[in-house]
Order: sequence, then C-alpha cells, then structure tokens
Amino acid sequence: IFRTGAVACMGFAIVVEGTRLASPVRKIGTFVNAERYVSSYLDPRQIEFGYVVGDYTLGGAVAGAAYRGMNVPSSTAKKLKQGARPALSPRILGGLGAGVVLGMFAGLVQASYEYLEKEMEEEEAQARHEFEERMKDQVRELAKAEAARDLRREA
Repeated sequence: IFRTGAVACMGFAIVVEGTRLASPVRKIGTFVNAERYVSSYLDPRQIEFGYVVGDYTLGGAVAGAAYRGMNVPSSTAKKLKQGARPALSPRILGGLGAGVVLGMFAGLVQASYEYLEKEMEEEEAQARHEFEERMKDQVRELAKAEAARDLRREA
C-alpha cells in the first residue's frame, strides 16, 4: 500500500502518537490499580516514565506489525510469496520487532525529555521561592532600619 519511505514513516508516527494519546498502558495500569503496588518504591514521575515508554513501545509494535516490516527485507518473505503463507509471516514478525525497538527508543527519548523538563521546572520553582524569601527578608530588614532611623529622628 505504502511504497515510499516518507509515507511509511508518517504512517508509523501517526500510529505511535495515536497510541500515546490513547494511552492504553495507563488505562490498563489504572484498571488493575498498578500504582498501588509500585508506589511504595517508585516515585510518581518514575511511574509516569514507565507509562510513556510502555505506550510508545506498544504503539511501535502495532505500527510495525501493521506495516508488516515493509522496510525489513527478508529472503524468507520473498520465498513465502511463492508458496503458502503461515498466519504470522516473517515480515509481520520483522515489522513487530523493528516497531518495538523504534517505539521503545522513541518512548525513552520522550519520557526522558518529560522527566527532565519536570525536574527543571521544580528546580526553577525552588530557586524562585528561595529568591522571593531572600527579597522578603531584605525588605523586612530595610523596613526595620527605616523604622529605627525614624525613631532616632523623632528623639
């Protein structure tokens, strides 16, 4: 169906991102209440990291199998075209494997980006809070100094 690599790449990305938006791994995790079991030793950001990687991996597997490994040439697949084809052809399995690897890589990149972004936002919020506290302390000290100066002028 898709002959060009660009169209195949676009289709792959659409399936992977669609799976990420649907987030079936998160829905399954919520359904079985998985967070209850892992929350004692994983922080919520690590759980989120797992959901993102899982969604991308699943999306990659679905996309790879759907496109039947069209960019994974195989001599076995060529031979099978001539004869009877089994239910799971080597092309589908090749596409599944390649999709899992690409999806997992994309998930790791995306989850790492989101994790680091949240870390930086928290550090920035902490730095902003510390800065505001220092400014409040300085304003209080200036107010005390002015009050003391006013008292000395009045006396």
